[in-house]
Amino acid sequence: MIKILDFREHSKASEKYVDVIFTYPDGSKWEGSIPIEYRRTGISAKSKEEIASLLKKAYDSMNPVNNNEWIKEQDEFWKG
Repeated sequence: MIKILDFREHSKASEKYVDVIFTYPDGSKWEGSIPIEYRRTGISAKSKEEIASLLKKAYDSMNPVNNNEWIKEQDEFWKG
């Protein structure tokens, strides 16, 4: 489940965020901010559909079932 808490904007930096709580089937939660406009990385979601897509992608990425794979990828990355 994705619960939207707030929308925030940093006008000087041209950044916009959605503050969320992600709740997963195992009961675990993640609370944070998802960038929806962030010029340094090229993120620019303007429509409801684009924002919903970004939130879904972030929800899937933060799912605790992915933790072990993420740790493995990071270990490999930082070996070099």
